[in-house]
Amino acid sequence: MDFSGIFRAQSGFHYSAGFATNPPDVDGDGHFNGVDFLQGRNHFVAPPFVNFDTRIARRFDFGERIRLHAYLEFFNLLNRANPAAVEGFPPPPTSPNAPKFAQVLQVLPGREGQAGIRIDF
Repeated sequence: MDFSGIFRAQSGFHYSAGFATNPPDVDGDGHFNGVDFLQGRNHFVAPPFVNFDTRIARRFDFGERIRLHAYLEFFNLLNRANPAAVEGFPPPPTSPNAPKFAQVLQVLPGREGQAGIRIDF
């Protein structure tokens, strides 16, 4: 039986604050950048990311020429809600139900698994 895994832990990704409305033309070129340069570019950090993927494999021999390989794989085994996107804009004052700044908007999939069989002959 073979067992393998990949463990990954890292600090959260960096992101910049933006303007909800009326972004300034910072360099005067007529293009409006939504990044709030007063806060600093990539000044904010999302929550940390922790993931563990694992695989269990087993080979069965049937005679000299036939082999069966069985696999069982799990992704995000720890079932963490790892962030994929956060809100980078402050909510407008007229929208109290809008997402708050730095609120996690999207997470990566939770625990998933799959099984597989391969036959060599």
